[in-house]
Amino acid sequence: MSARAGTLALSVALGACASTVPIRGSDTLYRTRAAGDAPAEVFGRIVHVQAHGEELRGELLACDGAQLYLRLATVDGEAWERVAWRDALEVSALGPSGGGAMLGWSIAGLVSTITHGFFLVISAPVWLLSGSIVTALNWSPTTRLANCSEAAPYARFPQGLPESMRERASGSPRPDGTPTAPGAPPAAAPVAPWMQQ
Repeated sequence: MSARAGTLALSVALGACASTVPIRGSDTLYRTRAAGDAPAEVFGRIVHVQAHGEELRGELLACDGAQLYLRLATVDGEAWERVAWRDALEVSALGPSGGGAMLGWSIAGLVSTITHGFFLVISAPVWLLSGSIVTALNWSPTTRLANCSEAAPYARFPQGLPESMRERASGSPRPDGTPTAPGAPPAAAPVAPWMQQ
């Protein structure tokens, strides 16, 4: 078999393993201008939800026993999605990546074994092994979520979607019978002057 035929066979084999599930959303947490410099802790974690033959990626706003409420970051703006737990094939939350910091400390520890003299033959492999394991575990941790009690700690609203947002996110019909499309939340109430800095 020629090198070209081998490369083609390898490309076909690897291409067959690739996922063909369409992806909507992003792993990036986009903030509105109103959010300003709010700390990351006030937002929900980024989750990946596989349902209805596609993968949804976005911020987990809230959940209840029946639904997951997501805010997807898409090219044409923000989209709100709700997914029934029964339709979700897989739900996973992305954690903060601490791999870079762990790699730095592991390298520093490995270099510090130079000061151990003869015991370097023992301490260097220990640093190398433990540092590699810790770095790999912290690089991009994901947590699989099976129900709302597991997902709630990762949501922006862990106690559930606020009533002011529930109608908008539910897509329930208006009094005239037309469905409401999920959209942006209502504007925030004005801040009292004494609360401003």
